[in-house]
Amino acid sequence: MSPIRTLLSSFLIGLGVFLLLDRFGFAPAQWLLFGRLWPVALVFLGLWVLDRGRKLRQVPLFLLGLVLAAFAGTFYGWISGESGASSTSLPQGEEFTRPFPEGIRRGTFRLEAGAGTFFVEGETAQLLSATVRGNRGHYVLTADRLDQSEDVRLVQEGKRRSWLFSRSGNRVDLKFNPTIPWDFQFSVGASRFTLDLSSYRVERVSVESGVSDIRLRLGDKYTDTRCAITAGASTIKIFIPWSSACEIDVDAPLSRKNFKDFERTPEGTYRTENFNTAEARVFISLEAGVSSLTVTRY
Repeated sequence: MSPIRTLLSSFLIGLGVFLLLDRFGFAPAQWLLFGRLWPVALVFLGLWVLDRGRKLRQVPLFLLGLVLAAFAGTFYGWISGESGASSTSLPQGEEFTRPFPEGIRRGTFRLEAGAGTFFVEGETAQLLSATVRGNRGHYVLTADRLDQSEDVRLVQEGKRRSWLFSRSGNRVDLKFNPTIPWDFQFSVGASRFTLDLSSYRVERVSVESGVSDIRLRLGDKYTDTRCAITAGASTIKIFIPWSSACEIDVDAPLSRKNFKDFERTPEGTYRTENFNTAEARVFISLEAGVSSLTVTRY
């Protein structure tokens, strides 16, 4: 088989696999890992050139085609698919509002969804409000009352058909009441997060996701804030106010870490210089694959 036929066949096979995975909800367009590992294509190309005996020459060329297909699916899915979709480009979706119950002094919010784009920004006089746009299934909002606490869940159910390269996906915009402490729990697929929680009293925030782009801004409205992020190969940026002390416990040996203005402790954690004097403290736990991790003070 000629080199061109080998490359073309493997490219089409890889692209077909991506389309099939997307049809069944695995959202390969969100796998940013391919965007980070594109130099692998150069490795396979070099192996193809190196193998002058031609006995194994088709193998690296075949693998190169698969890598190019993966990169093409990731790139075009990212710029035209669900991750980059704006609220105006997506179909009209669902509106959710939970009134602020009398006597509530604490709130828990749980989000369970597939891949998508998620924004938290702004405030509401209600307990919370949510706007969902897109065509990747519908969402259901439920709530349970326990004494003076409200447990609210927003769960995605089902998934409608869409092609990898179509402008189809979900964008979820959320707002919360800033007067009570919150426990935020996000469990989603590969996604893009923009979470501005600086105006909220955040008791805890946890994020469990696949390969993602996460931007999280915390404030100093609560005495001790716990933040835990578990993700695949991702870009994670966390912003902490100067008025708050911070400690970082990270388990990501293959990741690039940028913890400016932090000092490493004998226990292996990272702390700000005002850890023992600040009134508000943030405890961050990070667990990720090959990622870029940044914690910045503002």
